[in-house]
Amino acid sequence: METPWEAVLLTDHIDKENNILFAMADDRLSTETQEKLFEGFAKIEASRIGAGRHEEFHALLHKRGDVYLKKGT
Repeated sequence: METPWEAVLLTDHIDKENNILFAMADDRLSTETQEKLFEGFAKIEASRIGAGRHEEFHALLHKRGDVYLKKGT
């Protein structure tokens, strides 16, 4: 079974974020700036998404990945 092109595109996108863009941000943003960003994201997440929802989204992504990105099939 061939992997859908959307899954390939998303996988490539996430790989670029994880291995290139986040590393660039780490190199260019001070620890203080990164902490402020993290705090800001946490406030937005708590006020707009709700407590525990982030983890629920991750669980859903892993479940869907298991369904749509079956490796070796």
